[in-house]
Amino acid sequence: MKKKLLKAIALIGASCILFTGCDESEAETLKVANVTPYSKNDLEKTMIVNGVVESAVKDSVITTELTEYKVTALHYKLGDYVNAGDIVCELDTTELEKEIAELEKEIADSDELSNYRYQQMQEGVSKAQKQADLDLQAAQKKIDDEQANRDTLQQQYEENMAAYNEMAAEIEKIREQMSGELTEEQRELYDQQYATMMETSEQFMMAYETAQAQIRESDSQLEIYKNAFDSLKIRVESDINSAIFERDTYSLQDNASTEKQKELDELREKLENTKVKAERGGVISNIAVEVGKKCESGLIMTIQSTDDICIHTIISEEDLLSVESGMRAVVEIKAKSDEEFEGKVDRVLDIKTNDGFDGYIKVDDTKDFRIGMNATVEIFTIDEKDVLSVSRTSVFKNDEEQDCVYKATENDDGTYKIEEIPVETGLETIKYTEVKSSELSEGDYIVSTPSKFDDGEIVEVKVKSTEKEGE
Repeated sequence: MKKKLLKAIALIGASCILFTGCDESEAETLKVANVTPYSKNDLEKTMIVNGVVESAVKDSVITTELTEYKVTALHYKLGDYVNAGDIVCELDTTELEKEIAELEKEIADSDELSNYRYQQMQEGVSKAQKQADLDLQAAQKKIDDEQANRDTLQQQYEENMAAYNEMAAEIEKIREQMSGELTEEQRELYDQQYATMMETSEQFMMAYETAQAQIRESDSQLEIYKNAFDSLKIRVESDINSAIFERDTYSLQDNASTEKQKELDELREKLENTKVKAERGGVISNIAVEVGKKCESGLIMTIQSTDDICIHTIISEEDLLSVESGMRAVVEIKAKSDEEFEGKVDRVLDIKTNDGFDGYIKVDDTKDFRIGMNATVEIFTIDEKDVLSVSRTSVFKNDEEQDCVYKATENDDGTYKIEEIPVETGLETIKYTEVKSSELSEGDYIVSTPSKFDDGEIVEVKVKSTEKEGE
């Protein structure tokens, strides 16, 4: 409403001047608007935080479980660099070495007796195996002898059976001859032959029947011998296995080197651990022990790695959402106060500590950085090149709460007409605001102080060139 009233007064004044015909007076009434070209600018917005040079690798904490032993030597001091595997601390080994020597003697004495007993049991196993071989050989001999006897009886049986069958055939022939007509002398002769043959046949029959009966007895005896052999084999195998089991069980249960050797191995491991080594390389940042005193807490020292150097910063809660991984950062250290080191935001932790949120800055060149150095970090929360933008003061909101700028368009007489242009805003820095509009072209004049002018007003312009931020 105020702008409209001022505009009406200005128009009335202009009309009066026209009636008087005074052109010079008209020129004197035009306002001068400071304008800058709608152009591409480098937009930068930064925040400054303090930090400390650290390693992104987690600290290596060197501890010991041997809290009962005193520290006899510290080979490094605070700030020294150590390599992985270096012995950094030694503990008193006097009591350990005494315990180990006593236990070694006990084991040696026990092993000597144990070995003697073991050898006796091994001899028992050998004797059982030899006796088993002798007994089995004797049993096998009985089987072999009886099998040979049976084979002889079988041969006798077959020979007498064959002779009997042959004699039976001869008797049958005599019978056929005796059935014919014979003289008294011939019949008497055949009768004598027949009687002799029958007697011989009976002898052959008795012989093969006797052999047959003896074969059956031999088969029975063979079965007995074979069963006895199988039983003997089972028994001697059991005796041998019992002797072996007794020997092996003794070697497991009674050998002093079973439990005592385990105890000795544990003592030797303790002895090795009295030489405390660094698990990885780095700079000693804390020493928690003293020579001559026990390490009661178990903590010996802390080693901070010199690998993967970064700057540890604290981001405030107000700035947290403005900082993202990958943002450009410029780092300064006192040791090189005349230099700036390029880097970027590596990460910001999502968990708040007492002071804020932990942020970590990676630096491209860290050869001059040392663990613990203080650093100043400039984080570029906005760092864009060649962005079409206007002076930050050029943007205002109209009655509809829409972002706008005033564009000054040249008239034919060299004056300029102010025109309200709705815009979309983007990035914003201390000096510039990114704006976009289809009604704006690069090079258009934009009024720097829109609150002093009205839409449609005729003005003169004074062009101010844009400057890079930070210049």
